Amino acid sequence: MRNDGHYVYLLGHEELQQAAIHYLGPRLNAYRERIHAWADTYRTTNDRQPAWPPQTPEYLLAGYPHMLADTGEPHRLTALATDRARQRRLFDVTGGDTAALADIATASTLIGQQHDSGLLAALRLSWHRDQLVGRNTQIPAQLPAVWAALGQHVRAEGLARSIPAAISQAAAFTNLVRVATAAGDYEYARTLITIAEQAAYTITDPSLRASALVHIAEEAAAVGDDEHARTLAMAAVDIADAITHADARAFILAHVASRVAAATGDREHAEHIVNAISDPDRRGMGLTDLALEAAGAGDYNRARTLAARAERTARTIPHPFRREDVLAGVAGAVAAAGDHEHAVHIAKAITDPDIRRRALNASATPTGGHERAQLLDSYSTNYTARTQTDEAWAAAAAGDYERAQMLATQAEHAAHTTMEPKDQATALTRLARAAATVGDYERARVLATQAEHAARGTRSIDQVRILADVARAIAATGDHEGAQTVVTHAERSADSIVKPDSCAYALANLAQAAATAGDHERAERIARNITDPGVRTCALADLALEAAGAGDHQRARTLAVQAEHAVNTITEPQTQARALPKVVQAVAAAGDHEQARTLATVAERTAYTSITISAARARALAELAQAAATAGDHGRARTLAAHAERVARSIEGPRIQIRMLVNVAGAVAAAGCPEHAERIARMITGPDGRVYKERAQALAWAAGAAEPSRAHQLFTEALAVGSWSIPLQELASVNPMIISLFVAEFMSELPQLEGEPTATF
Repeated sequence: MRNDGHYVYLLGHEELQQAAIHYLGPRLNAYRERIHAWADTYRTTNDRQPAWPPQTPEYLLAGYPHMLADTGEPHRLTALATDRARQRRLFDVTGGDTAALADIATASTLIGQQHDSGLLAALRLSWHRDQLVGRNTQIPAQLPAVWAALGQHVRAEGLARSIPAAISQAAAFTNLVRVATAAGDYEYARTLITIAEQAAYTITDPSLRASALVHIAEEAAAVGDDEHARTLAMAAVDIADAITHADARAFILAHVASRVAAATGDREHAEHIVNAISDPDRRGMGLTDLALEAAGAGDYNRARTLAARAERTARTIPHPFRREDVLAGVAGAVAAAGDHEHAVHIAKAITDPDIRRRALNASATPTGGHERAQLLDSYSTNYTARTQTDEAWAAAAAGDYERAQMLATQAEHAAHTTMEPKDQATALTRLARAAATVGDYERARVLATQAEHAARGTRSIDQVRILADVARAIAATGDHEGAQTVVTHAERSADSIVKPDSCAYALANLAQAAATAGDHERAERIARNITDPGVRTCALADLALEAAGAGDHQRARTLAVQAEHAVNTITEPQTQARALPKVVQAVAAAGDHEQARTLATVAERTAYTSITISAARARALAELAQAAATAGDHGRARTLAAHAERVARSIEGPRIQIRMLVNVAGAVAAAGCPEHAERIARMITGPDGRVYKERAQALAWAAGAAEPSRAHQLFTEALAVGSWSIPLQELASVNPMIISLFVAEFMSELPQLEGEPTATF
């Protein structure tokens, strides 16, 4: 019998199941057909009931997909996994989208094993997966805890599991631990701690991973599991101590130390961690937190000693603003230690009015410890969902459960219906360009228009990039006038970008879009007005590449010469070394292969002598490999790509290394080595063996250069691990029929998405 009181009958041994299959033999097919017919009665809408009604048998929601997988029925399983009504029923039953996502993953695996068909199904599954994942990105980490406080634990856990970002999921489960601990259910709290810990270890950023683990360590200590708490706390310290960036390491060690003290009670070790921080700013913060923790634990003598040390350290910080910012925290620690008069004295001496106000407030209402009752904050950017979640938590804490449930439901709906404009616009633009590539110009224009509308809700820098891509998509349909209008809108948005380097890159992107739209004078004007010499050089080179691709060889040669002249005027060696590979590509595309080889030799030498940052060197070598491939020198391209790969593998930071390996995979594919590109793609994994979504782009590039039969498998795998929109352009070139069918299917889905809680793209 299960925990919910229902009986489930299972065969006691695998051999019994095999014997039963053998005994039933051919009759099994007839039984399965009866199950299919039974499932169809719930799948279809009729006069008596909607599709997948509340009384749908549990087997059809949980067991049926496994039967389809075991019997090798990918198309039936795909139809089941992408059934929107069934997805909604699963959400209602489980409280989240984990079950629906598991069905999609199972179907994707089964599709990947088919060698003759299934690309459209794989694309459809990837789209539905992104829909479900996308609608959960804005779930506040506090919201599952509200449902748990209301006694709806299944819904709470299901919602927490649905949160895709590891850092937010770990925070959500840590919050659930706090609710369970407050209710005295220590056994359940320990179960939740294990789940939170598993999520924390999948966080890629070491600073965030260390922070998550030390929070979980505090919860383990709260339920009396001191040994586990110490293990988690020490793991957090080890992770923080291994961070190579000095300031980031100091910051997270300062944050971790006081929580180590709270979790383990070993305040001397925590103090030792802080004492080892050389930066007075971070050390002062760490000492302040230790003082607050000691005061919260009732050790006021230690708190006063630590607060005094924190004050002395803060006064050595050279930067006035940072010094006063740390002193504001010190004032709160001094007050928590019992010396209110001195705390006020510290606060009143602060010159910045905002910081002084904060310091006076801390002096008047001191708090010791870390206020464990307060839930961990969310990474959701949805203000409405976060506000309603906070109000729901406050209502639940006050015993107003009816209002809490109403607000929690509203928060959940607000989070689910939020569309991230940048992601939506990017995906729509990619689909528009793919549609244009296969000649479906009418639908491409509709999609590009929708992408343009979505882009209006993004930041200026994102808006320029997206609108530039939209302009390219519209130009690909032959509507150059419409594309130029979009470029004009993008140029206005570029004027509001404040940061000079961001503005330079945005203008470079815009110049290329203007050229694609046929407005060559504007493109060259934008490129020449870029103030950054390196970016200006690359922009001119990109215009040369654009002209060569359009068959305008005279313009390509003129622009390539301008780019070559521009790179020779760059005085800073590293900037020149980074710009040279792009110039080599432009000169090669313009047809001057001899000059391109000469420049490539210079560029390769400067890449090793002038570029000191490994990531930049790997990128430069990868671009040189692509330039060699453009010039037809595939042997040289392969050699340069191999050098780029070696440099990329030497990069310590996993995320940066992955980005560079993706670039190298593209260069290797361009050099005519799809098998090598595929090998690189398969190496794009985390230290724990997890597959990163960036692998999808590398696989797509490998697929674009592979034989058709192999390309099919690579595209299917790319769609299984990454966003549906990533391989669209390569897929359009290799299999245009698939793109045409998917675009038609996608457009037919759009009216159904109005008002849906999954309206993300």
